[in-house]
Amino acid sequence: MGSGFDVDCTDTGNGVYKPFYGDVELLGIDIQRGMNSTEWFLNLTDTPFMLSDSNKFTVVGCRTLAYIANQDYVGKYMSGCVAGCRRAIPKGLDYYQVFFDVSSMNTSGIYNRTPCSYAVLMDSSNFTFSTTYLTSLEFNSTNDGQAPMVLDWAICSANTCEEARKKNDSYACKSTNSECFNSTNGPGYICNCSKGYEGNPYLQDIDECLDSKTYPCYGKCCNKPGDFDCTCQAGSKGNATIPGGCRKDFLPLKARLGFGTVVCVLAGLFGFLGNRVNHPNIVKLLGCCLQFEAPILVYEFVQNKTLQELMDLQRSRRFYVTLGTRLRIAAESAGALAHLHSLPHPVLHGDVKPANILLAEGLVAKVSHIGCSTIDENTQAMPKGTLGYIDPDYLLEYELTAKNDIYSFGVILVELLTGMKPLSKERKSLTSLFLEAMADGTVRELLDSDIVDEACMRVIHRAAMLASQCLVVPGMARPTMALVAEELRCLALADEVHQCPQPPFVLEGMSFMDMGSTVSIWYDESKTSGVYSLENKAVLSTEFAR
Repeated sequence: MGSGFDVDCTDTGNGVYKPFYGDVELLGIDIQRGMNSTEWFLNLTDTPFMLSDSNKFTVVGCRTLAYIANQDYVGKYMSGCVAGCRRAIPKGLDYYQVFFDVSSMNTSGIYNRTPCSYAVLMDSSNFTFSTTYLTSLEFNSTNDGQAPMVLDWAICSANTCEEARKKNDSYACKSTNSECFNSTNGPGYICNCSKGYEGNPYLQDIDECLDSKTYPCYGKCCNKPGDFDCTCQAGSKGNATIPGGCRKDFLPLKARLGFGTVVCVLAGLFGFLGNRVNHPNIVKLLGCCLQFEAPILVYEFVQNKTLQELMDLQRSRRFYVTLGTRLRIAAESAGALAHLHSLPHPVLHGDVKPANILLAEGLVAKVSHIGCSTIDENTQAMPKGTLGYIDPDYLLEYELTAKNDIYSFGVILVELLTGMKPLSKERKSLTSLFLEAMADGTVRELLDSDIVDEACMRVIHRAAMLASQCLVVPGMARPTMALVAEELRCLALADEVHQCPQPPFVLEGMSFMDMGSTVSIWYDESKTSGVYSLENKAVLSTEFAR
């Protein structure tokens, strides 16, 4: 870049190091504008620096006349300023002196009111006049008696960009994505990054992957402009910039397999499911159809639709769902999830929501989509799930645990108690409203009016308390799914539940397949992220992990 840019890192005491240019402390450097802020005045002759015209000559005091001039006092530049004024300076100054006209400063009559007068060249953006500056030493005590000043700087090995480009060895704009600009304050030039780029235009981009000592990478190194990416090799995950930071990833199993291999994997999967996941409230996997290019899984037939559609019909007041039915469906669903969590190798659902709870004959709950979700290796850096049901801990940690399922189930329980959807454009999220209402004792106002009755308020209150415990953040304070299931079973069988009055048309243990075609059996997958049906994408996970 040329001479004159040497900066010393000086120990200022107590182990604190600060950058100094000679005896001047550097407060900051603006590469793009070619400016340097400093806290003193100095002789800039034969340096790359010029006094910036963003500084102003500032005089504070009564009966005060001060001058600013170049090195010879006369000729090139000299200007005066009477007390309480600020005067601009021209471009091209590399030296200045400040002095008072003592002959005009008869201050004997005002000393008690105005003890000091000041004259300083300083950054105009750092000065705001205060009347206390006239009657006290406040201005002098600001910044320990020093004032910030701005210096323009430029590469002075050539007067213009055109001249500099002819000197390849000394041309300072090293980056291929940089541009040269003539200095606006004296001779020389500065460099800026080209439009659309950012960084340091005075440095040449290098291939960091070729210098493993300076830029260690213990995985796959990929060079890119101005930087590099260091990632773990395929089949492993972790931090590749530290030794041993990558570990084998047993989670995703890609399905780029031959036909015979697919049959083998599916056969093992069926045995795995049959031996481990056997619960009356979990949809059974019966087999698969190999007639098509992508194998299609075959599950048991579930007569009715989903809990999502049941709640939609309830919200539309097409029929009434009793408190007992709601608690029973919740208890059965919680029991299914508790069974998955209690296996020797726990199975995490990862997308617990009403659309994944099917309703069999008698409105018996059947938890579905077990093992039909996986992490897409191309997008696993982002948390996946259904908006409104995603655990905040999962959004922070990107790690799926049993506590995430418990949070999502808590949202379902709140939905059953209030009849409200988890998300709406007209209000806060349902979980926020519910937790606020629980805190201030107004939760009754949120409850579905169809189930509110004094005869069963004790049960409803216990269910609401259980839901709030499932929604606690952080998740370590949440109860286990087994405890949640047991509590709901007790509530569903409580005598008060059956004493609640019921309207004439009650949906209690009946089919609603023929309730009309206005409610579709399918849900909109565009609102669900991270769930991949095996009909659309042949990706399997024998551990059912997401």
